[in-house]
Amino acid sequence: YALVSITLSDKNLSKKFLNFKNLEKISITRKIITSGKNKYFLNGKPISPNKVLNFLYSINININNPHFFVRQGHIMRIVRMNSYELLQTVETAFGIKLYSIKKKNAISLIEKKNQKVREIGNLLINQIRPQLNVLGKSDFIFQKKEFFKTKNQKWTFLSNLTNKGKKKFTLFSAEKKEKN
Repeated sequence: YALVSITLSDKNLSKKFLNFKNLEKISITRKIITSGKNKYFLNGKPISPNKVLNFLYSINININNPHFFVRQGHIMRIVRMNSYELLQTVETAFGIKLYSIKKKNAISLIEKKNQKVREIGNLLINQIRPQLNVLGKSDFIFQKKEFFKTKNQKWTFLSNLTNKGKKKFTLFSAEKKEKN
């Protein structure tokens, strides 16, 4: 394997490393294994490549930036750039482009989530609400049926009581006539 390390020092106490306020030195190591795999370490601890890039961006070091320094012979190319190309170069050099890309990705993600919310809202309105209305009507009909069933049972009970009362009255009347 091969190892490459860089040590960054921040002895100026007013400008501490982002998220590493108690450290004056930070060591970044890349280990290249013979199989072609890369491993990254921050102060000896394993870390993902994205976290290394984000850390370097946070301290204004863009390793993917071709304009971090101007190579010999390229100054004329920069001088001949139009305003848009120059703006792109400056944004890349200062790391603004990274945040613009992240902003565009975040906006795209928000738009996708909003579209999904609209689809779910349409699903609720067009499919679920009508089913709820049908179920609500069915429940209303069922409750009415149960109400009338209960009423019918009460009427049947009262009717039976009345019939028994009538029979007893008839028997009582018949007995009274026999005695007289």
